[in-house]
Amino acid sequence: MIETAKLQQIIKSDKLQQMIIKTKLQQMLKIAVIGPESTGKTGLCRALALHYDCVWEPELARGYIENLSREYTRADVEEIARLQIEQEKKYETADAGMVFFDTDLIITKVWFQHKYHTVPSFVEKRLCSRFFDFYLLSMPDIPWEYDPVRENGDKREFFLDWYEREVRALGTPYEKVQGIGDKRLQNAVKAVDEFLMRKYKYFG
Repeated sequence: MIETAKLQQIIKSDKLQQMIIKTKLQQMLKIAVIGPESTGKTGLCRALALHYDCVWEPELARGYIENLSREYTRADVEEIARLQIEQEKKYETADAGMVFFDTDLIITKVWFQHKYHTVPSFVEKRLCSRFFDFYLLSMPDIPWEYDPVRENGDKREFFLDWYEREVRALGTPYEKVQGIGDKRLQNAVKAVDEFLMRKYKYFG
């Protein structure tokens, strides 16, 4: 967990840089934070949105599964995928800015393949549209924590490798993020800023 005081200090030190970023953005920049279970994705999305003064979209699957009164089925995962696509489409015609997503359809595709051994064609088709501009791949260098929704605490490296292969297959830029506490946020900010510099020639 990133301490609030340290987070505010990081944000305050970069206010000028954030102002430059806002004046340079020419489109809605979509960034997905993905990775194995219990790697701080939600906290990182929240902190990055606060840092860049932008919006973020929470993981849909968790809330959906937690609200079920039974075991989930393939039909549920298909519905989650459709909801994810609707969530993305809100930003297809949005004004210039930034948005961070807590997970994306890559996670859902792997979920389908691992559990049911097939992937719906609409999921593959949507991924081929390359909605996201950049991925942050959250590394399993922090302890796994149990909760009832998590299923694969002993396979984090296995899924990490799988997610990375999927991102590479799309050809979308990505960076791995690791570190404990505020160091994780600092590394994520560095990765995003370097991507922005390459894409928009910031600060040069």
